[in-house]
Amino acid sequence: MILNNNKITAQQKLFLIIGSFTLLRIIVSIFVEPGFDEAYYGMYSYHLSAGYFDHPPLVAVSAGLGRFLTGVSNSLTLRIGAIVIFVFTSLSVYKLAEKIFNKKTGIISVILLNIIPYFCVGLGAFVIPDNFLGLFWVGSLLVLYQIRKTDKSKYFYFLGVMGGLALLSKYHAVLLIFAIFLSFLIDDKFRKWMKTPYPYVSFIIAILIFIPNLLWNYQHNWVSYIYQFGKSASGFDFSFLKFFRGIMVQMGYLLPWHMGILVAGTIWVWKKGKEYRWLLPQIIVPILIFTIIGGTRQILPHWPMPGYLVAIIASAAMIGEWKDKISKRYLFSTGIFTIILVLFVTIQAEFGIISLNQKSDVTLDGQGWKKLAQHLEQKNYINKNRFLFTHKWFLSGELAFAVKNRYPVTVINDSPHAFYYWVDDITITGKDGIYIGTNRYKTEVNEKYSIYFKQITAIDTLKTARYGNKAKTFYIWLCEDYNGQFKYPYGNKR
Repeated sequence: MILNNNKITAQQKLFLIIGSFTLLRIIVSIFVEPGFDEAYYGMYSYHLSAGYFDHPPLVAVSAGLGRFLTGVSNSLTLRIGAIVIFVFTSLSVYKLAEKIFNKKTGIISVILLNIIPYFCVGLGAFVIPDNFLGLFWVGSLLVLYQIRKTDKSKYFYFLGVMGGLALLSKYHAVLLIFAIFLSFLIDDKFRKWMKTPYPYVSFIIAILIFIPNLLWNYQHNWVSYIYQFGKSASGFDFSFLKFFRGIMVQMGYLLPWHMGILVAGTIWVWKKGKEYRWLLPQIIVPILIFTIIGGTRQILPHWPMPGYLVAIIASAAMIGEWKDKISKRYLFSTGIFTIILVLFVTIQAEFGIISLNQKSDVTLDGQGWKKLAQHLEQKNYINKNRFLFTHKWFLSGELAFAVKNRYPVTVINDSPHAFYYWVDDITITGKDGIYIGTNRYKTEVNEKYSIYFKQITAIDTLKTARYGNKAKTFYIWLCEDYNGQFKYPYGNKR
């Protein structure tokens, strides 16, 4: 965490920070099995498409990069894409902070980026649509800076490309475009461009890049947009309890003291003067919108995080004005805390050293699925006349990832997500299904599925452990002769 040492150049510090935390992310990726979303996104890479039930296509690239390059499918190769993307995100954050402020701010920005838990592993190692979104969000700001600094219209073409790629990363990129529009309104150097065609050409380029996803959604009854925007925009029964709970969850992802620093950095930029205020919409828009929505329904804590990503740069500039002793102490102590926290979670995931309630221990989500896949094959429960299924999309994601897409895996439930498009009922009708349940997510199998199968029989139970500590139990049922009569909710599969 050294900030001032004449023997070490800024470039050397940068590579030391990024290299050290990249090694930490690799260790985490080896020992922590894929979470529910990650395994599910891993299956995207087996079904490459311009769109998916819940997201645009680029998460399939980040999830599949390691497997495409190595031919191996495991927790590390699943996350290689996310790790590599985050290296470029870190470099982009450094470059943006250096250009707007100075090299010292750039170094502090990268340190903050890597010692805040969500960014350290949530964005930096785990597979989520935000891997690419974060990169293109920062990339858009780099282009905006160039427009403001050079006054050259050619950069609007690059801005359009960044916006289009951000939209292909995650639909929340519409907030990036809205924030850019606000930056143009509040800043004199940007506002003059609104009388020229260039901002509008930039927007058209973004939409053109996004067209493949628009076409996919048109062909699939707009299912992705209805699902995603429906989660954020259905009803506004505001509750202060939900509102403060949403803030607390964000605080948990960031750590309370970091959240305080990020808020203080945003205020600091406002007070610093109009030269820097064009950054504020990029910070405030995603944080404010999703925090308010969080007062009406549960939001996922990482939704507002693009705003905090930009706030890191503002906070780094503020920290750069502190006394060196104070800034070093803050960065070093909080960095050590994050490293210990990440390593503790990794050890818990591998060894289960603390016995927690099944629903409280999220490290159990990815545990045991490889053993289950081996067990199914060793017992000859899987053959060409059978398929695998569960009653929840995220369980089927883990199951499909564990069997490495060698066998048909689907979801027989009214919320099958992308599995609805990946497995055709025609190909499994008349075949036997192997239902997999767990002790955390139980269902009454006979009651739920007896009308779709001739006979249902519990045939096996697999208990797993982590180094002698009780972990997850799988229940295996043979469901004979699927009649294909289950009615799915999403319309046709064109």
